[in-house]
Amino acid sequence: MKLSGLQKESNFKNMMDKTVLDHQLTKNELITIGIPVYNAELYIKQCLLSVLNQTYPEMEILIIDDKGTDTSMDIVRAIKAEHPRGECIRIIENVKNQGVGISKSKLIENALGAYFFFVDDDDEISPNCIELMYNKMISANVDMVCGSHRIYFEDKFEDLVITGDAVRGENMLIEFFRSHNSMYIWNKLYKTSLLQKQPVYYSGRFLEDVNMSFQIFGIVRSCCDLSDITYFHHGRPTSFGINYDGKKNADIVLAWDSFFMNAYHKIQTLNTSHRIKIKEKFCASRLLICLWVIDGVYEKYIKRFLTPAYLQDKDIWKSPLLFFFYLFSLMPLVVQKKVIPLLLKVKKQLKPSK
Repeated sequence: MKLSGLQKESNFKNMMDKTVLDHQLTKNELITIGIPVYNAELYIKQCLLSVLNQTYPEMEILIIDDKGTDTSMDIVRAIKAEHPRGECIRIIENVKNQGVGISKSKLIENALGAYFFFVDDDDEISPNCIELMYNKMISANVDMVCGSHRIYFEDKFEDLVITGDAVRGENMLIEFFRSHNSMYIWNKLYKTSLLQKQPVYYSGRFLEDVNMSFQIFGIVRSCCDLSDITYFHHGRPTSFGINYDGKKNADIVLAWDSFFMNAYHKIQTLNTSHRIKIKEKFCASRLLICLWVIDGVYEKYIKRFLTPAYLQDKDIWKSPLLFFFYLFSLMPLVVQKKVIPLLLKVKKQLKPSK
């Protein structure tokens, strides 16, 4: 059968597109894997070996020494000297302990790779993690890939497998609230240039993942999911201990309050539809934090999470939900404490099944 000129041109274009994609999937661009290290001597060896044993060939492993008091960095330097791929490890140092937020910001700033991936110093990744994520990034042509993970706590584990179509444009900030995000910045592959062009920075010592993740979702313009479990997160006592107990620690409660206010200012530039959707999500998130501090030493901060000032703008007249939350914020604390668990129970019942 004789092909027309247009058919020939179309076939040629399809062939070229496939050739370009095949080239992209095999050219092995440099990927930076950033690891902030602080007092992780019990876990850092297993973590670092899981990164060094990746099937993806072109990596730099960028480690920042946050000046802990144990032998973590001695272990890192020994592995760097002895492992066959040790030369790909690059170490930078804080002058003094500055916390994980500043350390993660510096990792992004100093990355040399075209793409960037975070690993916490007490976690591990699967051998094909970076290869799978990179291939997904290129084939889907997105700015960020969100991977599935397994979380361990004591003798139990739970898998969070995520699937979904690519999302693009202003919908990205809505994606921040999807369950697959989990508000962590690890197990996501990013285009480094985007994070360096519009720097991601957080100086606090609490909720660095939440704050930095929200910034990132406001920077990238597209993302997609990877259903393969590529990350193994460990719920250590140091991660879930008393320092993160909202009933006992005012710092973590105030950190949530600061996040909500900063995020509120961030979304004011969005169009009305997206802004209202995100504010509605914020209201539900605030209820969860309120539930977290009820009957604790710092339950008085519930009034800060439900402050009327947060809702006193023109948007409350455009959303029945926001108007309801505004009225709810005016109620006495004793009433709010009784109603919050009921509201969350209703919200759970109304949540559509998958």
